[in-house]
Amino acid sequence: MAEEEVSVATVDGASLVEYETNEDENPSHFTQDDSSDMPEWSGEEGGPSHFFSHGSQEVIQEEAEESTPATEQPSSWNQDELEQWAHTEDHKPSPPTITFGKVKVHEAPSSNYSNPRLSSPSSPSSRAPGSQSPKALRARKKKVVRKVSKKSRADSPPTTSPARSRISKSGDELLDDNIAMLMAEQVSTKPNTVIESPSPRAGSIKSMLQQAKAIHRLEPTSEDSDADDFSDEGEENLDLLSSEYQHVLRLCKYIREGNRSTTIIAICSLQDVDLRYNLKNQLALIKVGGIELLLSMLAADTRIKIGCLSILKDACANRRIAAAVGTGRGIQKLCEQFNDPDVNLRCLVCDVMSHVAVLAKNRIQIRRLGGVMHMMKLIGTKKIDPVLLRKCTAALRVCCRNNKIKQMVRANGLISLIAKQLEDNSVKDEELLVIMIGLLEELSRDPACRAEVRQCGVVQTLIRLLKSTSLEALTVVAEAIHQCVQDKDTQELYRKSNGIQPLLDLLERSEKRLLIAASAAVWKLAGNVNSVKALQKLNVVDRMVRLLQNPTDMVKVNAAGALWNCALHSDDSRRSMQQAGAIPILVDLLKQTSEALLINTAGCLWACALHDLSIRAVVAQHDGIRLLWSLMKIPSARVQANAAGALCPVVDSPDNLQIVVDSLMGGLELLVYLLGSKDEEVQANVCAAVGNISKAEATIAVMTEEGLLPRLARLTNTRKPNVQKHLAYAIAQCCSYGVNRKTFGKLNGVVPLVDFLRSSDPAVLRSTAVAMLQLSDDPDNAAALRTARAVPLLVELMGSDDEILQDAAAGSVSNIRRWYMKEMA
Repeated sequence: MAEEEVSVATVDGASLVEYETNEDENPSHFTQDDSSDMPEWSGEEGGPSHFFSHGSQEVIQEEAEESTPATEQPSSWNQDELEQWAHTEDHKPSPPTITFGKVKVHEAPSSNYSNPRLSSPSSPSSRAPGSQSPKALRARKKKVVRKVSKKSRADSPPTTSPARSRISKSGDELLDDNIAMLMAEQVSTKPNTVIESPSPRAGSIKSMLQQAKAIHRLEPTSEDSDADDFSDEGEENLDLLSSEYQHVLRLCKYIREGNRSTTIIAICSLQDVDLRYNLKNQLALIKVGGIELLLSMLAADTRIKIGCLSILKDACANRRIAAAVGTGRGIQKLCEQFNDPDVNLRCLVCDVMSHVAVLAKNRIQIRRLGGVMHMMKLIGTKKIDPVLLRKCTAALRVCCRNNKIKQMVRANGLISLIAKQLEDNSVKDEELLVIMIGLLEELSRDPACRAEVRQCGVVQTLIRLLKSTSLEALTVVAEAIHQCVQDKDTQELYRKSNGIQPLLDLLERSEKRLLIAASAAVWKLAGNVNSVKALQKLNVVDRMVRLLQNPTDMVKVNAAGALWNCALHSDDSRRSMQQAGAIPILVDLLKQTSEALLINTAGCLWACALHDLSIRAVVAQHDGIRLLWSLMKIPSARVQANAAGALCPVVDSPDNLQIVVDSLMGGLELLVYLLGSKDEEVQANVCAAVGNISKAEATIAVMTEEGLLPRLARLTNTRKPNVQKHLAYAIAQCCSYGVNRKTFGKLNGVVPLVDFLRSSDPAVLRSTAVAMLQLSDDPDNAAALRTARAVPLLVELMGSDDEILQDAAAGSVSNIRRWYMKEMA
């Protein structure tokens, strides 16, 4: 087909495209019903091509003659044959091609409408099959097409668009021309674009119009013409035809292509779009390349830069947008804006940095590209705008989540500078005061920075600020104290500075965040023995027991942790807890689901039951044994370790052990299974629990059947002193039953115990000597110990000051000698 010449004319205020074809070419005519989405095709392949005519009640299709018929056609035509021939799949034409310069735009096919304005008269050679004249053939085919059109209108749903119902006949005829005009405009702006139409079977006016709109109005960038699907990123799909997408794309287009005035107006309009909370707007901004566009506009004048940074400040609250800023040279462009002397612009840069630095990868870039140094220089400036100082400090606080940035801040002396400002009471702005203390709190998470904070006298300043009346200030001060008192030196300094009483007073407040921060600080303070004594004098146990009934889980966690530390370091605290009724409350908390709460509650019961027999009875009385046993099913190593540790002293009494024999024999399998845990603390505490439970023959028999001895034998290769101590104790208890000592020797578990005798831990030596005393009562085990040269080590241990160790070592040597003499005899 030869190329077609295109001319644009205006008819009745609307643009249309007129097509002038060569005389030897077949003209294109077709019709399609108004309400039909799927086209009804007629014509022969290579024959008539079709244009749109929309909404006419009566349609006329003009036939076009073919140069080479594709199939044999009948000599005479009746109505049924003509209708069957018009709907035969083999005769459906291929979509025509319209050429705009060097670019071919394939027209979408349709079937039932013709455009009289664009139709060319039929030539004398364009005769229908048979001997009928063109006029007669047109009259007969008109009836067929009208019948098909009525049928398709009856089957299709009615249109609901008011604008579409108001379209006149002439406007319907121009619809196809408007679509072609949209394509022509797009092709003229993008000369290398090839626009493909739908397949003939899928073509329709609606799909064609949507394609033209998508090409003409919805293309996001010149580099990315194919839109990505948001479902690939795990977010909800963004409709490319939605109003949010179109609005954001239109504004970005104006920013990209408009002059300075248009750009400023578009930026102001984009500021009114909700980019902080509306997810669709955020996804649209990413989709159309708005982030890269806004960052590229940072090379413009100050007014445009301020507008772009204002938009980024709100948009970067979304983590995906913050990640998009971090790609490419976005962080570098932001860091370069610190060199601008405009205060408002610097404030906006700090706001954007506060959101962008939430991501770890962005913090690394900020550090490498000098953003941290810029912020530290601004903070160290003597005459600086208070708002800029506040925002810069807030941005640096977020950046200090990176450990290397913390070291940079410490190396540049910023900690001492802030400490001096707080000590001189020169910070009058309460918001700035809160941000500075928050920065110190973040820095105190690092041990080196924490030591620097202590040396700069920040602890005394924080104690003084506990008298503040501002709730926000009190909360952030309590959080800073919580981070500062992590080490024993700071705990001792805090106690000597008389800061315990003001801190305990905060426990009487009802504000949730303040209560969490204050109780956490008390928990860490209780890690020092002297601090525990001071806390005990101030009746801290009663306060913590009351907080165990607080509805907030984190308050309960902190209260249980504080009681745990108090019970570890003070007998008076354990008695005070029992008198205050803390044990039943702690046992009841074992029913909760919070992992942190279960860890601290089980640990507190462990510390209480370890030294007090009466507390063990209270725990068993309130069903604590069953609850502790059930905690070992939770897939958390720390929960399992503390539950097994608390269970170990609780069952170390005849009455409580009988409870296990009577009602918890089914749980012994779980205990044996946990011996295969990879966690060191779980292994050690379970071994200790197995040793205490094995004091009853019934429990030993059940655990032996569950495969206890092979698991114990596999653990003998450990090099961890804590596990060695409790493992040797469990072996000593289990091998006293039946033939377990002989079975354990066959499992190759005896010889590795010789290495335990070389330990420097007295507890490991004691439990290992007791285990060898039991194992050496078997001749094969005695021979194995003698071969492994355990006798010199045992003889050396006989001179120990520990009587239990002396007796066990001497008994082991005696058994080895006895079996050796029998063998020699």
